[in-house]
Amino acid sequence: MWFDHIEAGDSLDVFLDNFPSVSREMAVAVLEQAQFSEHSSFS
Repeated sequence: MWFDHIEAGDSLDVFLDNFPSVSREMAVAVLEQAQFSEHSSFS
């Protein structure tokens, strides 16, 4: 669900508008963790 918005090209603001219970800080933390995990899996 979270990444569907990103893959569709939606901005973080669009995602946050659709999910008001999610804080910007939480969304950024999840995206950063996903990016870290993606880079770690290739090592």
